[in-house]
Amino acid sequence: MVTLIGQGGAETPIHIAVMKTVLGAAGLVAGFYALFYYFVPLLLKSKTVNASRDLIILLAIVAALGSAWVAHFLGLSPALGAFIAGMMLAECEFAVQIRSDIGTIRTLFVTLFFTSVGMLANPQWMFFHIHWIAPALACMIIGKILIIYIIARLFGNPRLQALATGITLAQIGEFSFVMATTARGFSLVDENTFNWIVSVTIVSIFLSPYMVSQGSNLAQKIIHLISSKGAGAIFPEDEPALQMSEQILIIGFGPASQNVADGLLKNGIKPSVLEMRPAMARIAREKGLMVHMGDAGHEEVLVHAGLSRACLVVVTIPDPRSVRDIVKSIRRLSPSSTVIARSRYNLHTTEIDKAGAHMTVDEEQIVGKALSGHVIDCLQGRGNIDFSCACALAGLPEESV
Repeated sequence: MVTLIGQGGAETPIHIAVMKTVLGAAGLVAGFYALFYYFVPLLLKSKTVNASRDLIILLAIVAALGSAWVAHFLGLSPALGAFIAGMMLAECEFAVQIRSDIGTIRTLFVTLFFTSVGMLANPQWMFFHIHWIAPALACMIIGKILIIYIIARLFGNPRLQALATGITLAQIGEFSFVMATTARGFSLVDENTFNWIVSVTIVSIFLSPYMVSQGSNLAQKIIHLISSKGAGAIFPEDEPALQMSEQILIIGFGPASQNVADGLLKNGIKPSVLEMRPAMARIAREKGLMVHMGDAGHEEVLVHAGLSRACLVVVTIPDPRSVRDIVKSIRRLSPSSTVIARSRYNLHTTEIDKAGAHMTVDEEQIVGKALSGHVIDCLQGRGNIDFSCACALAGLPEESV
């Protein structure tokens, strides 16, 4: 719309331009929906692509650049095309893993983005026009909180959760810079208005981390304050305070993990699973478990899987070094979580213990004890092989045992 308004003097009638834009955007959304909901998941589930992280990174880059080019080809904003593609890709079950794999590239582009934002800012203008910035910022934050609160309540969310969501999302998004720059490019806003928009956006972004981290606490205080002033009829006590639910998180879902999950399910406990192999993830879903796709070696993936809510984490990955690194990450990100880890070889058990595991299951010891038990059973005639056969296999006379 900003582009259409800026091109008001063009030969194409405004209603035809709007129709072409709407149809182009609708086609873009439909195409991206089919691409990112059906084709990309099928591609990522293939063993060849899933086994190569480079291909996943390449896929993300092609998706970003390709979506921008397609949008430009349809006469839409390239930034809008990339934005829509990003939203669609974020709904993919592999989204967390993709974000982790492209972490280095993302850091580069985020640095470039905020550098460009810093070049847009005018600190001197901000200092002398703080009386413009502060009221606009307050109105924007309060307005967004109210709008998001009402929407969340209409969708059935508890009032505390709705208000906390509003506080968390009350900042202006970074896409505002794109819109403001586009509007200035078409001379739709003067320099003062542009500086005003950019300044309010920058300040709101600076406040964003604090609003996200303190969203629940602020929501509780606001609701308590309103309720204490006799506003109980406006905010009925229809739900308890938000609490972090505890869970059991199983990392990896091979045969060992499946036995762990089966044992928990028999006792009425439903764990969640973090797995990066599509085939194993499908087995976990068939058991009715919540599955998070991704590599536990990335801390972002652990956080997304709900590590902060996990009272117990079971690490069943066979590679000892990966287990050691994952245990270190868990202990750093969630010190209160209890960690039970698998050690495939006795040589690495001490390393995993030092990494912070509360309990380490040594496979070689378990296998040795099981073999010893079977040997004794066999020699005592309790095995499938009779005693005389066992002695013959051992090369010993029966009376010598």
